[in-house]
Parts: sequence; structure tokens; C-alpha cells
Amino acid sequence: MRPIFLQNRLLVVVLLGLLLGTSCSDSGLTGGAGDVLVVSKNGGGDFDNIQEAVDAARSGDLIQVRSGNYVERVVVDKTLTIVGDGPGSLVDAGGVPPLPNSLPSDSAVLVIRDAFDVVIEGLRFSGPEDGIIVRDSSNVTLDNVNASGNGGNGVDIRSSVNVTVSGIFSDNGDHGVRVRKESSQIVLEDGTMTGNVDDGIRVRDSSDVVVRNNISSQNGDHGIEVRDSTGVEVLDNTANNNAGFGIRIRDSEALVENNTTVGNQEGDFIEE
Repeated sequence: MRPIFLQNRLLVVVLLGLLLGTSCSDSGLTGGAGDVLVVSKNGGGDFDNIQEAVDAARSGDLIQVRSGNYVERVVVDKTLTIVGDGPGSLVDAGGVPPLPNSLPSDSAVLVIRDAFDVVIEGLRFSGPEDGIIVRDSSNVTLDNVNASGNGGNGVDIRSSVNVTVSGIFSDNGDHGVRVRKESSQIVLEDGTMTGNVDDGIRVRDSSDVVVRNNISSQNGDHGIEVRDSTGVEVLDNTANNNAGFGIRIRDSEALVENNTTVGNQEGDFIEE
């Protein structure tokens, strides 16, 4: 490198870079693949609600949600990672009207729509309709989320590709996890779906779906139901004490292996 005293322009560039770096540091954001935005109900964050952080974020940013009860609805339509502190980070849509420009079919606490490369981790969702809707999106991960006690489905996946879901989806007014409308490359694994009014897991009109290592028991209809779908694998699940069948396969191409099904009222397994 040539001496700085011979390169006045280089000195200006260095000083400008230092000033910009100081500005980013003072704002609480860090660089890299994306900035980090902190949401906190108790102060000390960049925002006090999640939707404000989503609106302000740029594609590729990380949003950290600290413990608290966030009474709101959230729509994600860009590449983001949103990470909570686990069960202590609750998004509650009770009494919150739908967001402006939301379709009637987008009635949920969290809606991921027309997006790709989205990660949601360690958050809990509860509301009067669905907990989480994923529609018209790709490369979505719902990791260790809790969508329980909702008036509709825990999770509803529609017309989406490459979605992975794990967590707790219990005591919902419809299905625990629902996959439909020609979704494909879906993985439902390491989940607990109990006490739902309808099926614990329902897959319909979809392809290349893996249902693996879930507990889907004590639901109001079937533990796991697959209808009108192709390329489905149902592996290593427990589906006990459901009001319908433990596992029901109807008009589908499915591989069913190494599942435990006991005490289901209509029968433990049926393929029709």
C-alpha cells in the first residue's frame, strides 16, 4: 500500500468510512448479510411492535423479538428472519382488526405472502382465526414455533413451495397444520398436534410432502389425513387416541412406515 500522505483522496475515503461505521453503531444495527433490528415491549429496542420492524426492515435483515405480549397482526412479504425468545414472545391478535389491504382469506396472526427465504423461529401465535398462513411463498422455515389456541388452523400452507414446519400446534378450532392448494416440497417434522377440533395434520391437493416424527393425538377427527396428493411420506409418527383414524390415506400416493397408532376410535389406519 502506498503511504497515506501521498493519497489524500484515500484519507478522505477512510474518514468517511469511519463516520458511517460510527453512525451504524450508534443506531444499534450491525452490518453483514443484513442489519439486526430489536423489538422490545419494555424499552431498549429499536421498535416496540413487530410490524413496525418488518415495515422498516430491508430484505435480508434479522428481527429479534424480546419476551413480551405483542397485541398485533403481522404480514411478511419480504426476505426476513424473525427470531423470538420462545414461549415468552407471544403475538396475540385478539381484538385486533385485519391490517389494511389484507384479503379476507388472510385472516391470521401472522401472514407470510408472496415472499421467499423467510425464517420464523421461537415465537408463539394466538388469535381468533388462523395462527399462521403461508401462501404463494417459497423457502419458508417455521422453526420451533407455537401456534396453539387459535380459532382456525394453527398453520395453513397454501400454494407454496419448500416450507419446513416444526413446533407445537394444539387446541386449535380447525386443524393443527394444514397443507393444501398444490403446495409442494413441504416438510412437517418434530411437531406436536393435540386437542385440535379437526385433524392434527391434513394434507390435500399437494405433492412431495414429508410428515415425519410428529405426535398427532387426541384430535377431534384424524391424527394424520392425506387426500388427493402424490409423493407423500408419513414416517415415524405417533397418532393415538384420535376421534377418527390415526392415519387416513385417501386417493393418494403415499409411503407409510414406522408409525405408532393406538386407541383411535374409527381405526388406527386406513387407505382408501
